[in-house]
Amino acid sequence: MIRIQQTKRDLYAADFEILQDHFQIGTIHVQGKLGSMDASAHISVFDKTFDIHCSERIAKERFPKKKYQLFREYTFQQNDVFAGRIFQVDWKRTWLSITSYLEMHYENGYYFAYSIADKNVVNTCVYSDDQQIAQIKKSTTIKNDPHHFDIYARVPHTAICAILFCVYGYIISCFRPGISVSTSYQKVFRVTKDPFLLSKYHPEFLSDFS
Repeated sequence: MIRIQQTKRDLYAADFEILQDHFQIGTIHVQGKLGSMDASAHISVFDKTFDIHCSERIAKERFPKKKYQLFREYTFQQNDVFAGRIFQVDWKRTWLSITSYLEMHYENGYYFAYSIADKNVVNTCVYSDDQQIAQIKKSTTIKNDPHHFDIYARVPHTAICAILFCVYGYIISCFRPGISVSTSYQKVFRVTKDPFLLSKYHPEFLSDFS
């Protein structure tokens, strides 16, 4: 298992360490700025570096306009070379149902992150096409702001995909630049009922990691 553990948070920045078997194998730095909810991030792990930035365009070439809406695209470089993009998708499956998930184009592959909430834990299942390659567990109980993510992946490449999804998810959902850290306790109770998302969750995936 790999854990992303937050170590520091101030008005416009957050730091994390990446741990495997209790040893540090990487770091993450998230940097915000005044007057913006977007941020940039620098990741160092597995002898690679990644720099993530908010993009000014959305790559919509593969998406029919009436069924899909794309939001908050970020692009990233690997070792200073453009490597891909990541964004949120709202898929209008029927007139009354919308499914939200994350999509990433990395090197020559397409990757998807489907989040399933089960009371006070969110399981995010990472897929390459129709095959699950990693899983992320995150508690919805947050004390004094620090966040952590537990990643289950068999090889470094799939772990990197999960790490990129974690950092992006933190930026768009958890990071609040300009808001000071205070003593707090937050517990969110949620249950996913979307049948498409539930079909992506297979608890037995974690049996190899026990």
